[in-house]
Amino acid sequence: MWRRVLQQLRDPLVLVLLVAAALTIATGDLSDASVILLVITVNTVVGVVQEVRAEQAVAALSAMNAPSAKAVRDGGERSVAASEVVPGDLVLVAEGDVVPADADVLAAASLLADESSLTGESAPVEKAPDGDGTRGTVSAGTVIPMTVRAVADRLGIAARNEQVTTGDRIREGPAGDLTDVRVYARTTPEQKLGIVQAWREAGHVVAMTGDGVNDGPALRRADIGVAMGRRGTEVARQAADLVPADDNPATIVSAVEEGRRVYANVRRFLLYALAGGTAEILVMLLGPFLGMPLPLLPAQILWINLLTHGLPGVALGAEPVAPATMRHPPRPPAESAPGAGLWPRSLFMGAFIAAVTLAAGVWARETGRPWQSMIFLVLGATQLGVALGSRARPGSLTNPFLLIAVGTALSLRAAGVYLPPLQDLLGTEPLSPTDLVIACALSGLGHVVMRLQTGFRPERPPRGGPSATRDVVEHIATR
Repeated sequence: MWRRVLQQLRDPLVLVLLVAAALTIATGDLSDASVILLVITVNTVVGVVQEVRAEQAVAALSAMNAPSAKAVRDGGERSVAASEVVPGDLVLVAEGDVVPADADVLAAASLLADESSLTGESAPVEKAPDGDGTRGTVSAGTVIPMTVRAVADRLGIAARNEQVTTGDRIREGPAGDLTDVRVYARTTPEQKLGIVQAWREAGHVVAMTGDGVNDGPALRRADIGVAMGRRGTEVARQAADLVPADDNPATIVSAVEEGRRVYANVRRFLLYALAGGTAEILVMLLGPFLGMPLPLLPAQILWINLLTHGLPGVALGAEPVAPATMRHPPRPPAESAPGAGLWPRSLFMGAFIAAVTLAAGVWARETGRPWQSMIFLVLGATQLGVALGSRARPGSLTNPFLLIAVGTALSLRAAGVYLPPLQDLLGTEPLSPTDLVIACALSGLGHVVMRLQTGFRPERPPRGGPSATRDVVEHIATR
């Protein structure tokens, strides 16, 4: 636990805050020092909790995908973790399995072992003992091309005969452009590699599903290799990027949807945080030119950041998937999270928040009101309005955590203006009820403009027709 705490305290921003806290204590400014130390404490606690939860999630995933072995114990066949194999176990190994431990081969039929990781030899080594077993191979059922075409037509995968081909046609040459084909039957491992590479060179993001040993190379070459968790061989699972534990293809669609939700929420938080940070910088830089020498005190800035980037920022990560997410085209693999126009959107929202805040401050100063407290309240509350405007499903209760987080942050912000202990700590003055209503009304503009911006510049415009994630459904039928 202490290691995690120290790791959080080594963050450059936290180190700056620690130095600032030491300087404020040395100068006798205990109120600012208290706020700084509170921010450091909250940041450290949240960071440690998130790290522990992430480690637990990784451990659970590792346990689900841990290598297993089939061992004969007490006269019966059992599936045990590979790490639990002990001397004396009779281990059954089938095609594609990883040998769980050093062992003697008692009986085998056409057993070849891949020892490349030990010896560097690329060719499999025969391990069959003399007199044990019979030589020969077991082949899976072949798929008749005519049957494949009938199934493809019935499912709507292929619309014409040219969209179905076989490994023989690919080898002989008349298959043509591999990206014009929708269904491939009886293909070899080398041909699968060629098919995957052809689609990648055409600019597509390729997902490959497979469960056999000969699917391994293509699973590794694809952008996303998907192996079956139950019936898939160990070789296929190790080569894959995604392993559905239930062997249900619908789980792959759910996984894509969840991945898009997480990615969208990362971008949603980045826009929210960058816009808020931009607004605070602009307010502090432009305020003196508008007759406000020090728009915000250091403790006020820290209080704003603590409340805006704390609970609301975490709650944005729990936003549900947006309605038309699965109809959006895939993003380019080289696109970064802050890309695709996120920076201009963040700068625009930051400039808008700053403009509203400075306008409120100038108005309050000209009318003899506590302008610094007005800036403190409007700047933070407008950012919370942006958070509400960033919701994936506005007007619904699908993410009540965000509503609770925004309500809590807004209450604590108002407490910083009206509660005497916090007034002394933050250097604020109480606002009149009329001023409070005006501040809340101005903060609502953040929500409105964020919704308008989202409408004019959506994250990714939906395509017409069927789901873009199913635009191209390629099926590779193995022998």
